[in-house]
Amino acid sequence: MFIGIGLFFFFMCFKYTRILMIIYYIWIAYDNMVNKTPIYGRRSEFVRNMYLWKLVRDYFPIRLHKSANLDGDKQYLFGFHPHGIVSISANITFAANALSISKTFPGVNIRLATIPINFWVPFWREYILLIGYCDCDRKAITTIYKKTKHSTMIVIGGANESNYSNPGVYKIILKRRKGFVKIALKNGISLVPVLNFGEVDIFDQIQHEGFNKINKYLKDYLGFRFPTFYGRLKLWIPYSKPINIVTGVPIDCPKIEKPTDEEIQKYLDLYIAELQRIWNENKDKYAKNRKTELELVE
Repeated sequence: MFIGIGLFFFFMCFKYTRILMIIYYIWIAYDNMVNKTPIYGRRSEFVRNMYLWKLVRDYFPIRLHKSANLDGDKQYLFGFHPHGIVSISANITFAANALSISKTFPGVNIRLATIPINFWVPFWREYILLIGYCDCDRKAITTIYKKTKHSTMIVIGGANESNYSNPGVYKIILKRRKGFVKIALKNGISLVPVLNFGEVDIFDQIQHEGFNKINKYLKDYLGFRFPTFYGRLKLWIPYSKPINIVTGVPIDCPKIEKPTDEEIQKYLDLYIAELQRIWNENKDKYAKNRKTELELVE
């Protein structure tokens, strides 16, 4: 993202490329607002299957484990937990095809959702579109379910959850995140909890009150946070730690045009229970060095 912003302003500094950047940004606005590409997509199987993603997969390594098969004729809403710092494993597993997700769940076309501002960042937006990302706005997700056969994956805790990310610490934001359940009920979409073990271990985070205040402001008003983390050599290079991703048993949701608060809470509770089951059955295999149990902090 920051590289995309930097490149754009770099080219804006030169007379002969400035006009190209202006035209490019006008096209971005047209592509987002008229073509609605962040909703309908522009995914490239060539980009998704690049060998680079397999190298990243093997660096940690990242492994995928499923609790149940999925019906290729149905649509699903996957919830990914916890966010970690940058959700590398979600990108490699569900956006890229490094773990052969299309073979693990044949017929299920999963698109990873991200915040709308990402589709306005020059150059960066082209990458996330080619690898298959979609807009996480509620209306956009609803349109995807109504007008395409795609499924979506949302990192439920979002960037705010990254504030809790530290090695061995499994704190997730979920108790008040009911919007995704409402979407599932209004569209009759099955919910699939996904829990990763190890994403929190690949970076350390700088703990400083000043940084935290700046990041809260950035997230609240601009939709992103400044990276305050480090890995190998004190740089933004992740530690080589194993990441194991476990997909849960789908929770079938009836189609309810106007779900009540009680109905939404009922299916959120079922979702949390399935997430807890995944944790209880796998924590001693994949989170041996954990410092906390799975904790719903918000």
